[in-house]
Amino acid sequence: MITAVTASLPGLDRAEAVQAVSEARAARGIPLRDLDQHLADHPSALISGEAHCPPVIVRLAKVLHTMGHTAVVRPACTDCGRSNLDLPRLGPNGRLCINCSARSSKGTCDRCGRTDTRLAARRAEGLICYSCYRVDPEVVEECVACGQLRMPVTRRPDNSPICASCWTGPQ
Repeated sequence: MITAVTASLPGLDRAEAVQAVSEARAARGIPLRDLDQHLADHPSALISGEAHCPPVIVRLAKVLHTMGHTAVVRPACTDCGRSNLDLPRLGPNGRLCINCSARSSKGTCDRCGRTDTRLAARRAEGLICYSCYRVDPEVVEECVACGQLRMPVTRRPDNSPICASCWTGPQ
C-alpha cells in the first residue's frame, strides 16, 4: 500500500508516505483496506481530485497537501465545490461537506408529518424537521436574558443559555 502511495506521487519518499498514512489514520483496519483497494482501482486518486472516493482518500490528500506536495489535488464537495473542507458524507455525485449534506437531507418528519422538508435530528420516533427540532424538549432551555423557553444559540461563560432574540453578535 505504501508503494501505491509513493507510485502516485513521484516526489514522495517512503518515510513521508508512512508518516502521511499514519497522520491520516489509515495505517490499519478499515481505512487501510479502503485506501489499498481504492489506490489499486484508481492509481491516480491522489492527483485527480475525484470525489467518488472513501473518506481515507480525503484525509490522506489533506495531509499530503499540508506537507507541501502540491501535485496532490484534494477532492472537493460535489455540491459547493470547496476542497478545503472535510467531506464526511457520500452523496449521489460524490463526497459532500457537512453543510451540503444537511441541505440535501430531505424527507418526511416523523413528528409533524411534513413532507419534503430538511431533516435536522434523529429522535425516538424517527427523523424530525428543523421546525420540530427548534421546539424539541431535548433542545430548548430557559434563556437567562428573557426567561423564554427557546433553543440556545450561544452560551455565557458560566454556560447559561442565550436565545437568538437576546444574543448580540460580534460587531
